[in-house]
Amino acid sequence: MGIENHVIRTWQAVPWRFGCGEHLEAVMVAPTRPRDLDINGIEALWDKELHTAMNTQRLAIPEEAVVSTLLGDLSHGVK
Repeated sequence: MGIENHVIRTWQAVPWRFGCGEHLEAVMVAPTRPRDLDINGIEALWDKELHTAMNTQRLAIPEEAVVSTLLGDLSHGVK
């Protein structure tokens, strides 16, 4: 989340499908591989609950696992 925080601070980027709710939804439907998440206590500037959810689930959700949702957003003009 350090890179994301930097991008948000520097360029006022707006996260897209990168919040606690989306993470928990993806955990339920996306094929995942448990991995050692070392997020070093870094909290997301845009969603204070995301750190806790990721730390609790201990799962990384790669973009490829939710690509159909992301492409659906793009095809409907959702940002």
